[in-house]
This record gives sequence, structure tokens and C-alpha cells, in this order.
Amino acid sequence: MVKCIAYAGELYSAAAKKTIERYESAGELELTGIIADKPEAAQGYGVPFVDKSQIDTERPDAVIILAQDRRRVRRMAQGLIDAGFPDEKIVPVSVMNLAGFDFGIYRKLRSHTPTIFSLNCMAGLLYYYMGLKFMSPIVNIRFTERDYLRFLQDPKRYLSTELTYLGIESVSYLGETYPVAGCGDIRIALVHYPTFEEGAKKWNLRKERIDWDNLVVLNHSDDEDIVRRFSALPYERKACFTGAKVEGSGIVPKQSVKMSDLDGAFLRNAVNNFFFTNNADFNMFQFLAGVDE
Repeated sequence: MVKCIAYAGELYSAAAKKTIERYESAGELELTGIIADKPEAAQGYGVPFVDKSQIDTERPDAVIILAQDRRRVRRMAQGLIDAGFPDEKIVPVSVMNLAGFDFGIYRKLRSHTPTIFSLNCMAGLLYYYMGLKFMSPIVNIRFTERDYLRFLQDPKRYLSTELTYLGIESVSYLGETYPVAGCGDIRIALVHYPTFEEGAKKWNLRKERIDWDNLVVLNHSDDEDIVRRFSALPYERKACFTGAKVEGSGIVPKQSVKMSDLDGAFLRNAVNNFFFTNNADFNMFQFLAGVDE
């Protein structure tokens, strides 16, 4: 059982309390106290108020941050870290609602966050919803399927290549307009950046964080050739979510992946046919942490 203190950043939330009670009922969590920047935010949880300065005395296994706004969560977490509390013991309450969450595995993910490569926004959304630091340059960008395979065949070469500005691309049926960068012989759509300069700046910043010894590679495609070529890539932790009838290393059939019933809005319901799962066949927390069942 994990001994926890809650950190209330907002006024009493029945939803947050319900999440905690679910873990208490399962015998996985014991809530021993609550801290808050404003004392009135601590009311309603049925546990003693604890002054933030006494958190080390309480020696909790985890501090659960009770806030929904993700910028507020980051500020609260940083405040705890600045005060000397270990980052790996901080848990946003929203992450506890994701299928497959486990305190021990999540602690490992926070202390040793993997670099995630993905075809598009999948990596960024996983970092975002799991409350993890962005340890990859592949955030808010998109490749074509074949350019992504080229990148994966020699990522260090592409990451050492300076991005060049190719122009603005528009997708009329989506109502999207975004800058496009060249990286050697591949194109990168900077789909969530207003300018090439901003996208290139983030790319260069985040590629310095890459942990080549803790790398996860994700893909999704229904193209049998793409799936087979991805399966043949020499990555230890890889997964391609596909409806194609192909067998091989790292292939996850789409039918084994279904939406979490814990958070209907998770991953915006779908990211190009990838769904977060509460199916026992694939646990994203375990996969990212490199933990066997």
C-alpha cells in the first residue's frame, strides 16, 4: 500500500476525491494528509491538514497533485521539487485515471523517462497526459509513413542534420496551415508551430534530451509493407498498431487495443487510429517503463 499526501491546488473536487477513494477501496493507497497553498482548498477530503514545510517529516511514498490545469500541475510539482521533494514521487491525480496506472511503474517513468519516437503527435500526447517531461524532439510534428521509416533507419544522422525551411503547407479539408521543414531527404510537418523558427528551436532543444539507452519507438499503419519494414528495425522496445494481417516483432493488432473506460477524453479519443488501452494484451505504462507483466 502506498502512503500518500494530497496537494490541493484548487478548491475541493469531488472527482479527485472519487479517484483517490477508488484506489483506497482497492487497498492500493492510504491518504494520510493534505497540503494546500490555500487552507480552504484542503477541506472536504476527510484527512488532516499538513503544513507544506512538514512534508519531509510525514515521509510519504507519493504526493498526489489535485489540480486539473496542467500548467498549474507543473508549477505545483516544481514547487515541491524546489523544496527538495523527489520528482519521482509526484503523481498528478489525472494520471491515476489512465488505464494501466501503477504507482511503482509510474515512479520509474518519472525517474527514468524514456525518449519516445512516433509518426506524429502520439509521443507528445503520451508525455502530456502522463505528466512526463518531453524527452524527445518528436513532439507537435508529423512525418509521412515512409519518411518516418527513413528517419528510424538512421536517426542519429537525421538529428545531426540542420533543419531547412521548405515553406507553408495547407490541408484544406482539415483547415490546417503549418510550416514544413527539410531534414536531409525527409520532410517534417511542424503542425503545431506557428513558424518554422519556433519549431526548429524546439526540435534542437529537445533533441539534446534524447536518451539513446532508454528509447521507445511507436508507429501505426495499415500498409503491410510499412508494417513489415518497421518490424524488421533493430529496436528493443517498439510497437506498431495495425489492422494489417502481418506477424512479427513489435506488431500490436488494433483489435487488441480499445479505449479506456476511465477517461473518455483521453488521447482526444484517437490519434490516427491509435487508442490508449485498458486491455490486458497491451499496457502502455509497462511498455514505456520497460517492465514485463
